[in-house]
Amino acid sequence: MFVGLFVVISLMMPRFNQHDRAVSAITGTDGINLGDAKHYIEVAGFFAGESRDSLTLVAPFSDRALAPAIASVLPGGHMTGLNIVNALAVLSACVATFFTSLRLGLGRRYSLIATALLGVSFPVFYYGTIGYIDPVVLAALAIGLLTTVHKRGWLVLVIVIFGVLAKESTGFAGVVAAVYLITSRPTIIRGRTYASVLAMIAAVGIAYIMSRNLVPGDGSGSWDPTIQKLKNNLGRPRSTIAVVLTFGLPSLIVAATGAKANLKSTFPTPVLAALISGVVLAIAQLIIASTTASLDGRLVWVAQRYLVILAAAAVKLGCDLNRR
Repeated sequence: MFVGLFVVISLMMPRFNQHDRAVSAITGTDGINLGDAKHYIEVAGFFAGESRDSLTLVAPFSDRALAPAIASVLPGGHMTGLNIVNALAVLSACVATFFTSLRLGLGRRYSLIATALLGVSFPVFYYGTIGYIDPVVLAALAIGLLTTVHKRGWLVLVIVIFGVLAKESTGFAGVVAAVYLITSRPTIIRGRTYASVLAMIAAVGIAYIMSRNLVPGDGSGSWDPTIQKLKNNLGRPRSTIAVVLTFGLPSLIVAATGAKANLKSTFPTPVLAALISGVVLAIAQLIIASTTASLDGRLVWVAQRYLVILAAAAVKLGCDLNRR
């Protein structure tokens, strides 16, 4: 496990702080164009007590306060602080994935495969330590799933609330937990289940409102869906390639073996429903964003959190069948 985590850290280092050591020909940035990272650096400056007049705080980036707030107290500058947080978040997601897979009965070998599929991947290399805050979302979703399968609903609630303060898409963890709860409880106690789900929705709503009031930010452009934005995204092959690479090997494994492998024999219905719902949410986010924003692989990185477990289960089933 420790060797694997060292490999994951090594994979994130070439792009740390967008210096793009030896890979600038691929990334095309080399620290020149920080992209959205510059907005998170500004938010970290706000929490560090820098003059409001010297900062340009822009929504929705100013609404995603958790990672910049932590980065503001770390050494080495705000960009470095953000990426220390991001690196730790990726490692946390890997550890949570390993223990989730163990909990679901995949065994140590296939739990390590699930972890490797998550940690040794294109998005970890490309997006892991470039000053964006998506690794924190990945970690929150991973820990949220771990607490869900351990049936610790109150911990899921806490994770989702703090996660929404990192980025709104962390709310997916709440939806996945709700799917798990609803499909795992017998009808006689579903009333209490629905009450729990409503309480989670209310708490997430409160966290969402809080996130929009922690840091003052000016509006940023239009997020309305348009055909022109869809055309622009379809005309950007680099973005399409990034999306495909982010879905990556886990999606290929599931697509190639999922139809043959009876995953229901590995996972009970609530677990399978929860994992599939996480993938569906990521795909829905991708479709919506294709008409409202500029696409890249980060939009579907959240799907990997669930795909890697499905892929490891499919590999396990295939190996088990070959032994018969």
